[in-house]
Amino acid sequence: MRLSALYIEKIQEAQQVGEARCRQEGRTEGERELVMLLLTEKLGDVSTELCQEIAGLSALLRFGAMADLTGWLANHR
Repeated sequence: MRLSALYIEKIQEAQQVGEARCRQEGRTEGERELVMLLLTEKLGDVSTELCQEIAGLSALLRFGAMADLTGWLANHR
């Protein structure tokens, strides 16, 4: 059985989407690990509850523009 060119193209597109999603998940996990490392170095042991709360954040200090950062800082002082 020979696969059509369109079918092969769709399989390749799905693979690319899956790979991109995995890379993003890996970056996000790495960011969370770095934040936890920095917090632990600065503050000592971090409670399990706080670790879980941090892990549940959808976007960890991810700002698209300087205005986003300054707005976040203004709301969290």
